[in-house]
Amino acid sequence: MIRICSHRGNLDSSSHRENSLAAYREVIANGIDMIELDVHQTSDGVWIVNHDRHIEGLEIKTQRLDALSSEIGDQNLTLLADVLEDVNVHLNIECKPKKAEDGRSLGMFLTDYNRDDYNISSFSAKTLKGFHPILPAIDLSYLGIMLPRIKWAWLHRSLQLFSINPFYVALKKGNVEKAHQKGIEVHVWTPNKEEDIRKVINLGVDVIITDYPVRATKVRDQIMKSSQ
Repeated sequence: MIRICSHRGNLDSSSHRENSLAAYREVIANGIDMIELDVHQTSDGVWIVNHDRHIEGLEIKTQRLDALSSEIGDQNLTLLADVLEDVNVHLNIECKPKKAEDGRSLGMFLTDYNRDDYNISSFSAKTLKGFHPILPAIDLSYLGIMLPRIKWAWLHRSLQLFSINPFYVALKKGNVEKAHQKGIEVHVWTPNKEEDIRKVINLGVDVIITDYPVRATKVRDQIMKSSQ
């Protein structure tokens, strides 16, 4: 069955802050399969969940955690450590920093947690290669706008990719078929309109990462029911 993944903890219309623990809990309460989140590291080594590299105009990698907390308030910060302790659903953790040392650092951090229900995704092959030796059993996902076979085949040979994660607009049926031939899943990101969700389902993707996971779940279930 196609799995539905909440993009940044979004849930169609919600009053909760994006990427907050409250948002994640609401996603889980609605039976969504997965949550996608992005992480950056502070200057003192704390992994913060945030899509952009800045929060309230402050660049995360240049700030200590206590400085960030003082400037914007603890209530406006989500720590990856808290997510791992509190959120019991499969996580797609996107490592935003793009160097091998960033992947290694994230891997070392995650060794302290007794869970394997997550995959690591990145636009950077260097980040994935840095992470892999630390936790070789954890699934890896390669992100891109367009991901024809030439873009991922060489990386798959060394890392045995779990999935490729292309932008939905650029996805073609042939891309999906070639990935599946190699045992690689296709996780497509941010189709939000019903017609786009239907399109990627018909292309045969494995995971839909969307800001409207309730809508996507209903569309998926309608298509499954009509095909029975």
